[in-house]
Amino acid sequence: MKTIFSILLLNLIIHLTLSAQLRVTLSNPQVIFNTSNIIVNQAGEDFTGNVEALNNVLIKVESDDKLNNNFNWQMGIHRTGFSSTTPVSLQVRRTGSGTRIGGGQAGGHVSGGTVNQEVTTVPSYFFCARQGARENIPVKFSLNNLSVLHPSNQAITVVFTVTVISTCN
Repeated sequence: MKTIFSILLLNLIIHLTLSAQLRVTLSNPQVIFNTSNIIVNQAGEDFTGNVEALNNVLIKVESDDKLNNNFNWQMGIHRTGFSSTTPVSLQVRRTGSGTRIGGGQAGGHVSGGTVNQEVTTVPSYFFCARQGARENIPVKFSLNNLSVLHPSNQAITVVFTVTVISTCN
């Protein structure tokens, strides 16, 4: 007999670390995971597969200097929270490039971050952009290595760090 677990597993809260020259804004910062389809066939089994977020988080990066929209930047990412002996793998990927503020999609370029990468407690490179401010950059989160041993209602804080760089490939 199959037992279906419908749990509120994680509430993902997103915080930002800002560079002195850049401002970052998030739309839809509360990530909701659909866990209603998770099925456990026998007692003691872990969940199979991954659980993808129902929504995208939209990132906007802009400069405080409105006259200079020709800067390159990179986004770093790491997480805090959720301590467990059985680690949950939080994955993230960029699902689009957004649009250049004041210049449309043709101006500028976004590179990297399009394949799932694990968000760990160690800050790491996520993606970069050329030629200035961008908005509506969608990112999607997913969870792997879920276990019936993980407590429900745990929170993970994701920290985005944006830095001005000289070049973005």
